[in-house]
Parts: sequence; structure tokens; C-alpha cells
Amino acid sequence: MSDQANWPEADLSRSGWALAAGGVLGGAVAAMLALGGGTDVMAGVMAFALGTLATVGAVTIGALPLWLVLHYRGARRLRHAAMLGAIITFVLALAAQTHGFGLADAPPVDAATRTYRWVSATATSLMLAAVAAAIAVVMWVIAYRVRD
Repeated sequence: MSDQANWPEADLSRSGWALAAGGVLGGAVAAMLALGGGTDVMAGVMAFALGTLATVGAVTIGALPLWLVLHYRGARRLRHAAMLGAIITFVLALAAQTHGFGLADAPPVDAATRTYRWVSATATSLMLAAVAAAIAVVMWVIAYRVRD
């Protein structure tokens, strides 16, 4: 743990702006994915709106409780925010793509198909984790200031 005098500080106003920025960035990623998939502009706008709402909800419900624990334990640096965003996103994305890590009912497949699905899900989850880490970095930069 570092000295408390050098800990970054956040306030409610900057935290709110950070949440808004994270939501907009998440919405922009969703819109880019939708438009890259060949949908029309209206579907891209809808993807932006839903992506923004989903990002704000995921950060508020999923990441905030864990971040508060880290914050009050003194792990509130930029690297902590990036790691938390990446880890949460990786785990959730991998679980979503692998039928709950193989615990939920899944259609029967052979070993080669199962391996391909796991490798594909891991690669996709790593890419999403990198995007989430970048969004977490932007949110941290908006929310936190280092004491002088």
C-alpha cells in the first residue's frame, strides 16, 4: 500500500461525469459493432442507445461495488481501474459465450467443436476486456485527481 497522502481522490460530481463518459463510450462501441455488421443507421442509433444504457447499468450494478471495496482499501490507481474493468468483462463475456462455463445445458457437440468454441470465446472475451479496460481508464481519468 502506498502512502495515503498520494492516493487519488474522487468526488461525486466527477464520478457522475465519468459514468456518463463510460456509458457513451460503451454505446459508441455497440454502435460501431452494429454498423460494422452491415445494419442500417437506425439500427446503429438503437445500438448506441442500448449500449449506453447497458454500460451504465453494468458499471453501476457490477463494477461499482467491487470498485468501492478497492477504493477504500487504497487500490484506486489507474491500473486498478483498468484491471477491474478487464477482469469483470472477461469473466462475464466468457461465461455468456460458454453456457456459464459449461455448467448450463448446451447443445451436444463433439470435442473439436467444443474446443473451438472455448478458444473463440476466450479470444472474443480478451478483445472485449481490452475495450472495457480502455473505457475504465477514461472513466478513472475523469473521476480521479491525485492530491498534491
